Amino acid sequence: MFVLVDRLPTYRRMWTIGACSLAVLGAACALLFVRPTTAALVVVLSFTIATGAQLSIRLAHEDGPGVPAHEIISLSLGAAVAVLGVVGYAMTAGLSTIALLAVVAITSPWVLAYLTGTPVSLTGTPRSAPRSAEQTDEIPDATIRAKIFDPTPPDVGELSDEELCRAWRKSFTALGEAVSAPQREAVVNARLAYLDELERRNPESFARWIESGPRAAGDPGRFMLPHQQPPPG
Repeated sequence: MFVLVDRLPTYRRMWTIGACSLAVLGAACALLFVRPTTAALVVVLSFTIATGAQLSIRLAHEDGPGVPAHEIISLSLGAAVAVLGVVGYAMTAGLSTIALLAVVAITSPWVLAYLTGTPVSLTGTPRSAPRSAEQTDEIPDATIRAKIFDPTPPDVGELSDEELCRAWRKSFTALGEAVSAPQREAVVNARLAYLDELERRNPESFARWIESGPRAAGDPGRFMLPHQQPPPG
């Protein structure tokens, strides 16, 4: 098992090929034993739910518009085929499907890495263990800033209004990911600079945004960007 962990990327590719093959086989069975309209409904619902879940997670942790559309679509299609495959196995194998799903889950690279105590990313590749707070505090400021995001752009005045609003949203995520006092201080200073620049550019819209009681992760673009501004109350 430890040998497999040392070769986790290769094992992950092999497991993915096997799991995809099982999913396609199950989906083929579903097409034979399930009405076409039912199969289509399962695919559409699974695709929609998977897409919505991905967008929600990505928007909460990163800049949503920067996510490649083909990546979201491919993962959603994979999820739809997998769900249809489960339906196919359930129609042909009955309760044995539960045992099959258990085997697939237990042999997955993520479970294998967890059982052996190997830190692993969502892509299934090993990663180094997180640094302690003491170790992180010793990292130079430049390295800290590059690891999270660039908290001190050359000049916030050079950013467009849309870029400034996006930087404000991303800085909230960066603040939650900060693991040391220098990191948090750098992000807080950047957020203050963004606020000052937003107020300088459009005091009236900035005041309306503040009066609306925005969340710390709120989007000022609703008030600062002309094409997103709500009608005056």
